[in-house]
Amino acid sequence: MSDDAGLAERMVARAGRAVTVMTDEDATNDPPVHPAAAVFPMLADEELRDLADDIKHNGLIYDIVLDKTGAIVAGRNRFAACKLAGVEPRFMTLPDDADPVAYVLSENLQRRHMSAGQRAMAAARARLFLKNNQDGVASLAGVSQARIAYAATVIKYAPDLADLVLSGAEHLNAAYEKARARKIAAESAAESDARQRAEAERKTAKLRAEAPDLADLVAEWRLSLDDALAALRQRQEDEAREQRSATQLLVTVLDFLAPPAGDLRGHVKVTSDRIKLGCVPGSERISAERVSQAVAFLEALRPAIAQQEERSRNGLHESAR
Repeated sequence: MSDDAGLAERMVARAGRAVTVMTDEDATNDPPVHPAAAVFPMLADEELRDLADDIKHNGLIYDIVLDKTGAIVAGRNRFAACKLAGVEPRFMTLPDDADPVAYVLSENLQRRHMSAGQRAMAAARARLFLKNNQDGVASLAGVSQARIAYAATVIKYAPDLADLVLSGAEHLNAAYEKARARKIAAESAAESDARQRAEAERKTAKLRAEAPDLADLVAEWRLSLDDALAALRQRQEDEAREQRSATQLLVTVLDFLAPPAGDLRGHVKVTSDRIKLGCVPGSERISAERVSQAVAFLEALRPAIAQQEERSRNGLHESAR
């Protein structure tokens, strides 16, 4: 007998056969089941009835094993069968220094007829309750670390298939391939979500920089981000259209007002001869005062035009480099 296979037997020998009789109060307060023991499925109803009949006629052969807290670590089916048969169950308690999870694995994996995939699944589930020596789980289960890793992937990404593997209804390899496909899909979806979040953050930052008022509306849930960006685009298009119109108007005015080089006096005479107040609607708004205002405006506009010229020249120089 190997060390792993004999673990449960050695623990039983150390603990002895301390018999506990169930009272009426105990019958209404069933002992809890250790989480690691709950990993293993209960017998089917028909099999449980067969076990109850056997216990009723032949007695309970193996005691129900409890840990030091009173939780069942082995014999959950035997306990249920005793209740069906009306037979008082016997209990024994593991030594204080015994590892209940290791006992659960040893007792269940050695006594049950389980495939390697089932053992790997049971070990992967039980491993969640181990505080130390997790690598020893593979040895207790008699399977490789790789198969336990397969089972862990199923538990994480296809938990609905884990019970099927444990019951033998699904092969571990088949369940792993399905879980792996789900893992890839989940990772792809996570990457897509991350990209979408990054893009939303970029758009929000752009909106905050270029249109704080629209960004505030988004922050207050009064406007969606997409609608706010659409409003920003419309605003920018309107501004660009106004820029083109203003620029074209200035081009027309300057073409009319700017004289040929060295011929200011002649250009003024020709222009004054062409202008006749009252000949067209709106000409009444022409006045010497408004001409002075226009001259002042153009003079004030000149530095801004000079700055734009300088930026344009610098941009051309940068492009040439």
